[in-house]
Amino acid sequence: MSERSRNILLVASLALNVFIAGGVIGGGYIWHTFGHSWTTENRRGVRFAAEYLTPEQQKTLRQNLAAARKDNVPLADAGRASRAEIARLLAQDVIDPAAVNAELTKAREADFALRTRIEQTIVAFAESLSPEDRKTLVEGLKKRNVILRQTPAKKQ
Repeated sequence: MSERSRNILLVASLALNVFIAGGVIGGGYIWHTFGHSWTTENRRGVRFAAEYLTPEQQKTLRQNLAAARKDNVPLADAGRASRAEIARLLAQDVIDPAAVNAELTKAREADFALRTRIEQTIVAFAESLSPEDRKTLVEGLKKRNVILRQTPAKKQ
């Protein structure tokens, strides 16, 4: 290897190392400045909506939701199968709108039935809470945009 090749390789290696070090330092700075609050603020899902309840209540809700999901696997599978069939129908050379719409209806019905059962599980859990704990759960549901959507601020 000539001295010129070695110098080019050394400069390229140095530039790459500076680039990697800058990325690591910049990523660390962003994580330290914004990362922790961003990850906790943007968690979605019912289980995160109950984060301000007691650990025992959170565990009960998680168990109830797990049981509801387990009981409703056929509905989730039906929705998944319908969406796969929709993708297959849309990929064909000639699209049959009636068949696509029928599959869309099946997928929608399965998704709606699944969501209904999950919501019923949440309502049953809320009935077991004290009024103060229910208010806490409602605030968590609003904050996480689960079932209860936050009302957007009005533009002035």
